[in-house]
Amino acid sequence: NIYAPQQARCLPGIIKKKEKQKMKKTAILLACAMISGIASAAVVVSDDFDDGNLDGWNQKWTASQNGLFSNTGTSANMSGLAEVNYHAFNTAGFSLSAGEIGYVRSDYQFDHTGIAPTAVNQNAIGFLLTDTLDWWNGVNATWSLVNRGAAVGSRLPVSPWVEGWVTWGNLGIDQNVGGVGTWVDIEWELTVSGGTYWGQATVNHGGGSWTATAQDLGIAEGTTVYAGYSTGWNGAGTNMLTSASMNNVAVDNFEVEVIPEPATLGLLGLSSLALYIRRKIMS
Repeated sequence: NIYAPQQARCLPGIIKKKEKQKMKKTAILLACAMISGIASAAVVVSDDFDDGNLDGWNQKWTASQNGLFSNTGTSANMSGLAEVNYHAFNTAGFSLSAGEIGYVRSDYQFDHTGIAPTAVNQNAIGFLLTDTLDWWNGVNATWSLVNRGAAVGSRLPVSPWVEGWVTWGNLGIDQNVGGVGTWVDIEWELTVSGGTYWGQATVNHGGGSWTATAQDLGIAEGTTVYAGYSTGWNGAGTNMLTSASMNNVAVDNFEVEVIPEPATLGLLGLSSLALYIRRKIMS
């Protein structure tokens, strides 16, 4: 066949073209994987309390108080008898550096007594961040929900002191009768600013949402911390039942997630990707 030599000469070019197409495809797949990796996050702990135990949780202080934080098999329960500054936190630690973001998330459900609180706007229940596994030591930073009488709000350590307004009716509760309300989803965003951890909570409920003012938690950047629940400090000096009209508060779907600093990962990923593509396509 007189065309056979020409075909033979063309084969190396065809093979090389196919190899380059394959390399390009590989590079594209790698790019997708790397971009996906850039956006990835690490879940430090996730507990839906469906296993009937509280493994991995630390609680204040005595045997009787330890029983205040119990697992019902579908959620965990903080009794209204939980006293001021009562803590229950997970023993899975994490840390943040500048540019990284952490999230502490949980669902809350309130069982209202139907009786007015002895003092409105007192810390009731919320999130805790501590730098020690011993609740009585170290720095304990909290963000708390409060009973505002006709509504639920949040308490801050500085002016404006109290903010947010979700009526009990929006949560399916008649404050004069009491009862169990709908679930409220709360996310506490943790960042680093000026060398310390900052926290800003967003409360999502059936009637809408609000985002609290960010606050300096007073814990140094890079410190290993542990997240959980706390009744917070309370000027009334009592428990949730008395100061906040709560028979109990159910909590569920607790999660801590850390998102790496995006700029650093992006630069590293794109540099490696560019070098890989250049080598493969130019070779």
